[in-house]
Amino acid sequence: MKTCKLRKIYKSRYPNGHWFDESSMVWFDSEAPIGDHITDLVGNIYFISSEQGPGLPRRYTIQYMGLTNGIHNLVEFNKLTKGKAQKVFDAIAEKISENKRVPIEEAENIYNSIIK
Repeated sequence: MKTCKLRKIYKSRYPNGHWFDESSMVWFDSEAPIGDHITDLVGNIYFISSEQGPGLPRRYTIQYMGLTNGIHNLVEFNKLTKGKAQKVFDAIAEKISENKRVPIEEAENIYNSIIK
């Protein structure tokens, strides 16, 4: 259900995008979103994705979808455990619930304060 909603938002913003195409998801062995997604006041959507390369452990990434520039890794791609990714996501979600807007730079600072 959550994936369908996020895919619909993505397709409405980026009708020619391929991020959620079935072939792309299969190629990267992707799962997204993992858990919830949250939208800030200006429309940035934060969520967790995971990918698993052949013979490698499943790893997680904090992603964001902007209004005009597609989906991007918040900081490092495919470097987090599920627990650390969830901790960063929860901290960003808490900040959004307080301020309603979290600029990407602030989300990066939250990430760095937890991970580094």
